[in-house]
Amino acid sequence: MDFFRRQLRFRDYNLGVFAIAAAGVYLFLVALALAYLLYFLVNPDPDAIDATFEGLPAIALTAPTSLLLLSATGPFDVFGPGVALFVLILSGLVQAFVLYVVLRGRRRGAPKTAHSPTSSA
Repeated sequence: MDFFRRQLRFRDYNLGVFAIAAAGVYLFLVALALAYLLYFLVNPDPDAIDATFEGLPAIALTAPTSLLLLSATGPFDVFGPGVALFVLILSGLVQAFVLYVVLRGRRRGAPKTAHSPTSSA
């Protein structure tokens, strides 16, 4: 558990604040795309023919993880749109964490103390 706690302390890294801000903006965009998709799932267009593209922004934002998971789960006619929405949420969270880990940079060094011990031999 200490390993995960150290990974999430963004101030211990050189670009930790930037990484957490970038991951937050990415999660905000994914949440907007998912809200757009959820709105059209709840309120379908009565004039829609058969193919609709409301899910395309969410899939494009969470690609390539969502493409791998969506193809692994197979056709959604069996499960319904709830599984696809869950896969898109999971993909967004995974990619936000990967973005944070990649952008945060190297770990800062330990702070130097004012009175460092010296050996007197």
